Amino acid sequence: MKTTAIICVYNEEGTVNDLVTKVARYSFNEIIVVNDGSTDKADEILNKLNQPLDFK
Repeated sequence: MKTTAIICVYNEEGTVNDLVTKVARYSFNEIIVVNDGSTDKADEILNKLNQPLDFK
């Protein structure tokens, strides 16, 4: 079964890196992060995290 985590963020530059890293430790096949027009640096952080992670 395929499982997906969907995370919505808005101006979460201080927490988004830790949040995505912690969620990635669970058994999800994919993580979708929706940036709802943040005006801080959340988008830059998400772009750095936007790479496949292999926890197998």
